[in-house]
Amino acid sequence: MGMDAYYKDKGSWNRSDRLFRALALDGRMERRARRGSGPYVISLTGGGGKTSLIRRLAWEGMEQGLKVLVTTTTHMAVPLRLGVFSGSGQDVKEMLDREHAVVVGQTNGAGKISYMGDGAYGSLCPLADLVLVEADGAKRLPLKVPRGNEPVIPDNTDLILCVSGLSAAGSLAAETCFRLDAAQRIMEAHGRKDYNGGEGGPWRITLEDMGCLMRYGYLEPLRAQYPRTEVLPVWNQADTRELGLAAAGLLDEMKEDGGIAAGRLLGEESAGLF
Repeated sequence: MGMDAYYKDKGSWNRSDRLFRALALDGRMERRARRGSGPYVISLTGGGGKTSLIRRLAWEGMEQGLKVLVTTTTHMAVPLRLGVFSGSGQDVKEMLDREHAVVVGQTNGAGKISYMGDGAYGSLCPLADLVLVEADGAKRLPLKVPRGNEPVIPDNTDLILCVSGLSAAGSLAAETCFRLDAAQRIMEAHGRKDYNGGEGGPWRITLEDMGCLMRYGYLEPLRAQYPRTEVLPVWNQADTRELGLAAAGLLDEMKEDGGIAAGRLLGEESAGLF
């Protein structure tokens, strides 16, 4: 069973089984190549399936013959395959030549890899055509609002994808939102006034709330901080047609024509890539 990606093209919503098509990555990469040498770099932030999206993007890139380097500026699970942790450019090159993909970082002895440092990152990136960076941590929760020192975006990033998982909708915020205190501050400043307490009891996340947290937690701050970098929302876990349509409607309400929704990533072709 393949994945679904919902995207807008010429004013109409479409569905594809390719993230590359939904994000118009072929065109984006061509434009980046005309501006100069170096790989196309995508940094993923937020929660709700960043690693699954990275696997899928890597898998699609490999299908097209691209050399794909995956890394993190925070932490991610040690990969089951394709990992190179020596920091050696030769080791990375050999893996890319053989497999067309590599996962790099420093092991920390706790089942995680972490950032390899600016020097290693800068020397290894040019070996790849596409670099995918897990640039945020969410403790495996579907929803996150960052604090001031988050996310950690490499300077050479071309595209920032801000991810939230639709499984958070209807759930208790205290159980599904990482950095709850930061989320509450956004809701107090920008959200619906009855979001917390009253007759409704504890805060349950609505799609409206998710749009508010995405806008004021990620999109606006990152666009201000990185004005030359594209920043797009991604509603992940759109695993049914109904959720896909709901995500499309939310993107319309947010006036985010470049944003996408994605679903059915668990168990599809790319799930065992690394």
